Amino acid sequence: MDVTAYLAEAAASYGSETVEDIAVTKVSSEAGEVTEGFDAVDMSAPGYYQVTYAASYEGSTAETSFTVVAMADHNSVANGGFETGNLAGWTVLTDGWSVVEGQAAGVISAESYWDEGLPYNQAGNYHLDGWNTGLDEGATWEVRSSNFTLAGSGYISFRMGGHAAAVHVYLADGTEIGYYKQNRFNDANFPSVGAGGSWADMGTYVCDLSEHLGEEMYLVLADEQAEGWAHAFFDEVVTYYEEAPDYANNADEVPDGATGDPVSIPWQLAENSL
Repeated sequence: MDVTAYLAEAAASYGSETVEDIAVTKVSSEAGEVTEGFDAVDMSAPGYYQVTYAASYEGSTAETSFTVVAMADHNSVANGGFETGNLAGWTVLTDGWSVVEGQAAGVISAESYWDEGLPYNQAGNYHLDGWNTGLDEGATWEVRSSNFTLAGSGYISFRMGGHAAAVHVYLADGTEIGYYKQNRFNDANFPSVGAGGSWADMGTYVCDLSEHLGEEMYLVLADEQAEGWAHAFFDEVVTYYEEAPDYANNADEVPDGATGDPVSIPWQLAENSL
């Protein structure tokens, strides 16, 4: 892959002066580090490739990086679990989103929040966190996945939490075929998830899209208008199941915010509200 092509729209300045000297300096992955031949980097192995580039002007140099996600197939969204630690593979559709060191913010590694240690129900090491977008609580936002072709059983799943969370499913031509709204939020019995309270904790929602098998589509994760507490949290977007997941007998386990005792959050078949 020619990673230098990603710099076609890169821009930098030094004070009022435009910086023209912008170049890739290295590409890092689990396989090692590449420091030359950036017009033909071998990305045949699936994984995450961190591309570092630098802008130089009169002896001063500033570096930043971005991540390229190499996929093994076209049946899964890129970076569905946000395990790059950033929004690589996702497109922010909302103005005003915070950018830190050249990367769109919002992906964090915390497993709990607030002094009570309330659980996010994070899968893996990272999730998309509505508190860290740089946008106000009353604002709305959307991020779009990469395209994928629905295969296997035709089921997908995702984790979402917060009063404002929703997921839209679109065919590649922009036709919306699914709309799934978070339904677990319950500002009661704080801080006990075990007693029925639910705030930023995410539940797993399973969607049956089997009537669209073989079609290309994408997802939009959204923070929508909500009365009162208005945040959204997402994780573990899975778009390929060889067999339909046994949602009726699956649950995620989290520690209760009040007691620390284990609490089960059952999976559920999501209702399509279109």
